[in-house]
Amino acid sequence: MTATELRQRLMSIEPSTTDSGERLYPCCAKLINGSVLPSTYFVSESDFQSLTGFPYPTAIEGCRWIDPTDVRFIEDSPMRLPVKFATQLYQAGESGIGYRVFTVVFSAWRRRTYVKALVDFIEYPPGKGPADVKSVLPHVGNRDGSAEPTTDIYWCVFDEPESGTDLPGSRPGYLHS
Repeated sequence: MTATELRQRLMSIEPSTTDSGERLYPCCAKLINGSVLPSTYFVSESDFQSLTGFPYPTAIEGCRWIDPTDVRFIEDSPMRLPVKFATQLYQAGESGIGYRVFTVVFSAWRRRTYVKALVDFIEYPPGKGPADVKSVLPHVGNRDGSAEPTTDIYWCVFDEPESGTDLPGSRPGYLHS
């Protein structure tokens, strides 16, 4: 995927904004090698550094990352919490140091509690998806009681444009390890 194509695809995906202002593009990434990564954050270099305190993903032991040149296509993720609910959770702040406890309401009788550092990707109950989310309850739930599987999160860090525009990926020279 060229830088221009990446920019165009990211423009079609509404970013989440964390409580400290970083923009995250939660996507499903399809790679050139045929792999499909349903929980991939596309993020600018500066937002990645601000969010993690590290200059690039390879500086973080155990961080899963992909090179932008390995991406064939990006689209909305079937694991994404709808952006309005993610924004609500980010604006509510952390429940403790480095994590957020929240409950997703699917119906009057179906709820699920999550404990996550970032809230954009969740494991939906069988038969449920983003369209089934009715509301979220920040800081509601037991932080130790969640036995949910851990989602494998991937990071794809891109350069920001040199021009005055804030559109990502508009110039070549992506960040490489």
